[in-house]
Amino acid sequence: MMGMGMGSIMFLIGILRLVIIGLLVYELVKWLTENKHDSNDKAMKILKERFARGEITSEEYEREKRSRIQIKCDSGSISGHFTIIGDAT
Repeated sequence: MMGMGMGSIMFLIGILRLVIIGLLVYELVKWLTENKHDSNDKAMKILKERFARGEITSEEYEREKRSRIQIKCDSGSISGHFTIIGDAT
């Protein structure tokens, strides 16, 4: 009888270990994908600030914005082809 109870506890500990490992892997993947997007968001923020300060023209702003969106598409964040209509800010 005592052997059966100990086996159940070991089984539950094994399941708990798998759950913890799964959560760690999930968080790692989430962290890695968020960091990839943060660099592009940071670049867009700087671009908007430069445009607001008048350091770049509207043509330069639009060209760089399209470039950032193209980089996002190439990295797999957005799939397919699309056309930008208006300002998406």
